[in-house]
Amino acid sequence: MVVMRAIDEDASDDDDNVEVEELAGFAEHLGLSLPAEQDLMWICKMALNAPVPAGWTPHNDGEGNTYYYNAETGASSWDHPSDPYFRTLLRRCRRLKMSASKGVQGSQAAIKANEDLNGQLDKLKDKYTQLKNAAAKVGQENDAMAERCAAMEAELNDVRQRHVAEIQGLQEVHVDLRQKTNGMAALEQENRELQTAAQVAAEELGRYRGG
Repeated sequence: MVVMRAIDEDASDDDDNVEVEELAGFAEHLGLSLPAEQDLMWICKMALNAPVPAGWTPHNDGEGNTYYYNAETGASSWDHPSDPYFRTLLRRCRRLKMSASKGVQGSQAAIKANEDLNGQLDKLKDKYTQLKNAAAKVGQENDAMAERCAAMEAELNDVRQRHVAEIQGLQEVHVDLRQKTNGMAALEQENRELQTAAQVAAEELGRYRGG
């Protein structure tokens, strides 16, 4: 015979109150800590509605109390024979909750670490952008300086060319002056020779007239 520790679904409101009280009492019996483990009340409901395992039979002690007896082993128990199973299930669910909680904490720590890493990466990106902009500005300044240097060099070459042309012009003037100077010296020499010849001619003419 299978006996279910179930509550009639068609019960009155008073029976609903009894169900709540019965669930709370049975939860304490299984070892649930309410309200912290309210999410594990489904184990309590399953245990409360669990059938009596094969080999076990429920009995009344004559005072309204139920006990269970196993004819094969001669064992008897005030607790439902399935209660140890549900207590084990409760412990396993607790461990799973703790593991899940640690996993969530670990995930939160990983998320926090990832956020910190992203923050550091953002800072590095900003620093890289600043350095890149600074390098671009330096490059622009270098380009402007190179243009100014090229313009100065072109101007210097122009001045050098004009200077060379002026020197060549001065050299030509110098040569021309030298040639003119040489010509004047020749003329002076020729003039002196003419004067000498004129003087000689005058002397001869004087002697001719005196004779």
